[in-house]
Amino acid sequence: MQSGALIPKVLGSRRPKAAALAPVTDQRMFFFSGVFTPIWPKFRSVSPLRVSGAPAEDAGPVPVTVRAIVADSPTADGWRALSGESSIFMDTLGRGFLRVRTHLGCLVADGDPVIRPGTRAAQPLVEAFVDLSRAGGRIPVFRDASPSMAHLYQRMGFAVRRAGERARVDVTGEELEAEDSPLARAAELARAGGLSTEVLSESQAIALHRRLAVRSPGLDVTSLHGCSVEALRQGRRVRAWARIWDGDVGGGVRLDRLRPAEDLPPGAAEALLMGAVHWAREQGASSLVLPRSLPAATTDRLKRSFPVRGEPRYLAAPPGWRMR
Repeated sequence: MQSGALIPKVLGSRRPKAAALAPVTDQRMFFFSGVFTPIWPKFRSVSPLRVSGAPAEDAGPVPVTVRAIVADSPTADGWRALSGESSIFMDTLGRGFLRVRTHLGCLVADGDPVIRPGTRAAQPLVEAFVDLSRAGGRIPVFRDASPSMAHLYQRMGFAVRRAGERARVDVTGEELEAEDSPLARAAELARAGGLSTEVLSESQAIALHRRLAVRSPGLDVTSLHGCSVEALRQGRRVRAWARIWDGDVGGGVRLDRLRPAEDLPPGAAEALLMGAVHWAREQGASSLVLPRSLPAATTDRLKRSFPVRGEPRYLAAPPGWRMR
């Protein structure tokens, strides 16, 4: 899995070795032997690998290059990188990055690479990520991959299996106006209880950080960067909320998981979904991508109310490794 032939000035002809890595000197953004920039901000947890510090121009809560890539390729996977909840593995040429984390001896890439259009950096980035994983004695795993990336992982020798699907709601049809749909009737329970939904801009959500944190203990304000927030309110109190991103792949809007996931008021999940569907339509989107963690009853009402199509997602790992 040599990527040196593709970008020889960056990678050279040999794979990186753990022994060649320098000590950590900065906790925000790190370089990996001048090959690829792995992992902001939590790479220090990936022992025994060590990394060196970032240049001054990338100082701050989110590296400048990451923001530039997201601006050129605005997808929900990209916007999520701005929240600080994932670490980042970045091409030093500024062409793209992966969102990554560690789990049970694995280095896991979540979602597809976020790549600047026209750069063809996906495969070199993936190959360098695999090299980094193996140099540190970790197993490279790719989670929530699209069909096109799953085909690439197969060609690279990984075992690939289907791991659920991503549900996408068509928000262009007349079904949205039906007040007697199963989802609308359930959402009415929330409204009858004095609850209402509102979509907050990034700055508005950050200003309400303390109220949102009541429903999500330990919430860091950086988790609200790069997104809007749909809030379910009862007066001044926030009863539930979810992040929402405009401009996802395919002209859609992406809804994140509901917080909290349990002990929601009757009709709360349905009210949040109805609000997200109508907001997506107002933004001129063609679809709304749903989180996988919706309550089963809510998902059932949704499928009986609106056209929903499932998009398969995949998990890729080395052959013989028990994928879980």
